[in-house]
Amino acid sequence: VQLYLTFPLTAGEPSRQLRGFHKLHLEPEERKGALFVLTRRDLSVWSAEKGAFEAVPGSFQVHVGSSATDLRLHETFHLDL
Repeated sequence: VQLYLTFPLTAGEPSRQLRGFHKLHLEPEERKGALFVLTRRDLSVWSAEKGAFEAVPGSFQVHVGSSATDLRLHETFHLDL
């Protein structure tokens, strides 16, 4: 299972950045859950001006699936700083 983030447009980042993955072994018809915990660093971009990572405010999109070309779950959340 792979989790990708799309940053707010103001961040100037490429879309769908891989931010987590879990390897699950499933039998046919078996279902399992995967828990992803995003950190402040996962929601940050490098600021050359500040010389450090800086969290980006705005709306993020989360995409989850078995690969970058098979993303079946999508959700949006907003980060206020």
